[in-house]
Amino acid sequence: MAYTDELEPLIALEQDLRRRIALQLAAENGAPAHPSPTEGELAAADEAIAGWVEAGDELQHVTLRIP
Repeated sequence: MAYTDELEPLIALEQDLRRRIALQLAAENGAPAHPSPTEGELAAADEAIAGWVEAGDELQHVTLRIP
């Protein structure tokens, strides 16, 4: 039986979402449509995702009153 990582489907979904976010951000900034994001667009997506995570963490601390 071949080895399969149970997380592979989740990782694939994460990467697809990352690519879709990159393309959406690029489109919102007026970039021409193309099938795959550039490295710069992926970096912008990573920054946006990190910002959303940080904002979510801060919101949880306020909601839960965690110092």
